[in-house]
Amino acid sequence: METHVGKRELSRDLPALRQLTIRPTLEAIITAVNTVFRSDKKMARQAGMYLCHRYSGKLLREVSNLFKVSESAITEAARTFPLKIKTNKKLVEEIKRVKSTLNICDL
Repeated sequence: METHVGKRELSRDLPALRQLTIRPTLEAIITAVNTVFRSDKKMARQAGMYLCHRYSGKLLREVSNLFKVSESAITEAARTFPLKIKTNKKLVEEIKRVKSTLNICDL
C-alpha cells in the first residue's frame, strides 16, 4: 500500500484505498467488543454484528455464520444499530473505545 499511495488518509477521492487498508479480523472485533461490553451481553452481540459487518470486510455470510443468525439479521443489525448509537451517549463512547482499540477510522 505505501508503495502506491504513500501515507495518504482514507478519502472519497481514493475509493480503492479502502481495499488496501488492513482491516481487523472478526475475532479481533469480537474480543474488543466483549472487553468493552463486559456486563451487557445483549448489547455486545448487537455491537459485534454491526462492527463485524461494517469494518471487517468479510462477506455477509461469514459474519452471519459467526453469530449463527441469518444474513438478513446481520443486515438488520447494521441498519438499526446506528440509530441506537445516535440516541445513547454511553453507547457512543463504548463504540469509540472499541474502534480505538482496533485502530478503526471512518471516512
